[in-house]
Amino acid sequence: MCIFVTPQQTAWRCCLRRFLKYKENIHYICVTYYCEVVVLGKKPMRECAKSGCHNLTRSTYCDKHKSLFEGSARHKIYDKTMRDKKAAEFYHSAVWKKVRAQAIARAHGLCQDCLARGIMTKADMVHHVKPLREYPEHALDLNNLRPLCNACHAKY
Repeated sequence: MCIFVTPQQTAWRCCLRRFLKYKENIHYICVTYYCEVVVLGKKPMRECAKSGCHNLTRSTYCDKHKSLFEGSARHKIYDKTMRDKKAAEFYHSAVWKKVRAQAIARAHGLCQDCLARGIMTKADMVHHVKPLREYPEHALDLNNLRPLCNACHAKY
């Protein structure tokens, strides 16, 4: 199927919007240099991304698991059931954000574990050397904070 956009139309996007409302059926759309919209076909079926589920779907998760993993729904479930309320309150405080920024600035924005191995990586988060739950009195101590990248922080 091929649709040509006429010069009277303000942009090819108006033509493309007609196809996007059929998002469930049409996934591969190509817009050429001459403003023609070419529908390349349906997205192939594949297994659900949920571990152990073998249902075939065109999206990431099957209908059964879609509600569990859609965007913020997953985070809301984690927040309600597993997240420590005091820790969440602490990490959203203005004082923590200021101290976190100081710790990253002190390390010039680099991951300290990667730097020790001779690799320069941007620090994404700040790790408490002495855990926050066990040592709340050291929560804002700059000597207890270590800027790390996501990969290095996952090791702790």
